[in-house]
Amino acid sequence: MKTKIYFNQLANLLIILILSSCMILASCQEKEETNMLLDPVLENDYDGTLVVEFTNIFPPFSETSLGMEVAIAGDIGMININEGTLYYDADTIFINNHGEEDSKLKRCGFWIMNPAGELRTAGGINYIDVEPNIQVDLDIQVVYAKDEYGTWIEVSRIDFSDNYIPNYVLTFVLEDAISESSVVEIADGMGSITWTLSLIEAP
Repeated sequence: MKTKIYFNQLANLLIILILSSCMILASCQEKEETNMLLDPVLENDYDGTLVVEFTNIFPPFSETSLGMEVAIAGDIGMININEGTLYYDADTIFINNHGEEDSKLKRCGFWIMNPAGELRTAGGINYIDVEPNIQVDLDIQVVYAKDEYGTWIEVSRIDFSDNYIPNYVLTFVLEDAISESSVVEIADGMGSITWTLSLIEAP
């Protein structure tokens, strides 16, 4: 009888030990998973601007730039960039041998941008990859000539809207954007497109 009670006690003790071990393991696993979720991707949140500047030599564009607000949630590494629209309009007038206005080249258009950013780390360096997601709704180049009455008459027109979509992945260095700014410059025909990312710690 005592032997039976002894074995029952051992069995109950063994069950208690197994259940306790399972609870401890589950608790450790839950704590580990919680720590993984709470570990921040970055130490701080950041605010700033992403500026795009479109320059063209012929015809020359001046002050053709746009700034879009940027916010980075450091705990999860999520990047939010506001939408924006870039307008440009410029012309060049040609003078003939008699010192008179002879012809004119005009280019105008606008881009609608909805940038998307993603944070990544490579070789111990934090990068921000941005896809501009540019939609070219209008981009035309028109050549004018003056008639005998001095009126500008359209001679030819080229629409670049369908063929000219300057989309590519921009890669910025996070540390550079925080300390000063991170710049990506793309050669574009007779000009360039310059993207500048500047960030500061969010209050």
